Amino acid sequence: MATLNTPVSLWQTLSESPPAETVPTSRVPSVPPDILQSVSPNQSGQVPQPSARVLVIDDEPSLRTVLFLVLEDLFQVVTAATGGEGLTRLQHDPISIVLLDLHLPDLDGFEVLQRIRALDPQITVFILTGDPDPTIGARAKLLGAVGVLPKPWDIDTLRTQLWQTWEHTNRARPATAQIALQTMPVTF
Repeated sequence: MATLNTPVSLWQTLSESPPAETVPTSRVPSVPPDILQSVSPNQSGQVPQPSARVLVIDDEPSLRTVLFLVLEDLFQVVTAATGGEGLTRLQHDPISIVLLDLHLPDLDGFEVLQRIRALDPQITVFILTGDPDPTIGARAKLLGAVGVLPKPWDIDTLRTQLWQTWEHTNRARPATAQIALQTMPVTF
């Protein structure tokens, strides 16, 4: 069984079946040290929970569950099993990052990506795929995805990449929001 401090692919995590007496109480890896260094503890010494919400759109229930468990200590995580369900969540919930599978039962992932861009061009979208086709990355970026996360993933790399992306976009947005608030007319 892989330890939680070594790189583990999601597929290893899904396929492991340790004896009942050795099942750890948590399958979630610890927060990588480089993430901890970038987060300041609050006055009580606890690391504040980010307000970023990640939406995982994937038709594989086990993959949604693993991503939820792997990311829940860094982000608020919501999931959707279809493209339509994901688009509905986007219309009703504030979402910062979307992890989008290309092969969904109802809609093509690229179509969902285009609809996400139409709803909110500020949302960060990563494409999830096990397809080795090199044109996927180019097409995804052309349609507005930040990048492609090929399956299987290294859990620590995935967590670090999402955290750093969220931090980068979060730093850029407050200044823009502040300018918009200063220039917005106030009416009563």
